[in-house]
Amino acid sequence: MSWLSRRTSARLAATVLGAAVTYAAIASARFMSTPDEADKRVRFQTVAGLHGVFNTRIPGAATGVTASEDHGRITFTAPVAKLDTGNSMRNHHLRERFKADRYPNIVLTVDRSHLKKVEDNQAVTGNVTGDFTLAGATQPVTLAYKVNRTGSDYHVRASFRVNINNFGLETPCFAGVCVDPNVDVTIDQYKLRDQ
Repeated sequence: MSWLSRRTSARLAATVLGAAVTYAAIASARFMSTPDEADKRVRFQTVAGLHGVFNTRIPGAATGVTASEDHGRITFTAPVAKLDTGNSMRNHHLRERFKADRYPNIVLTVDRSHLKKVEDNQAVTGNVTGDFTLAGATQPVTLAYKVNRTGSDYHVRASFRVNINNFGLETPCFAGVCVDPNVDVTIDQYKLRDQ
């Protein structure tokens, strides 16, 4: 074998090896939330009223929401203890209602393969069905989402509605004032990164 052909063979081997390493890195790339995302707030809102009148909005927020990917499934985890409605007594009742002592987390899982692919410096919108777990029960939910990509960062916005009755939880009522079991959830500018 001549020197030139050895050099060509070495380049070819390096190219194949580089391609294999790149493919392995892409195949094993997984979404993770960035460390600062746990301090961001995921918002939720419902209404309460006296037999459907005098309705008032009850806003809330969740901090400490983390995200990770395993086997192609992206999982968002929200600690029930960090749900905040702006009222300590209501927070206490919410944690009791959601059985936080037995089920400390609310979990949303989405198959990454069901999300639209987004190129660098582009944005996509779509709808996807995920599995939502609350108080030990899991039901499908449909999310509307928008993703903007900048390099390896994906900036996610999403919204969906959950009816707590579908998870075996009763509608909270006190002295004739009932809370709507439908809760609107908004994820605003949550950042995922390909690891």
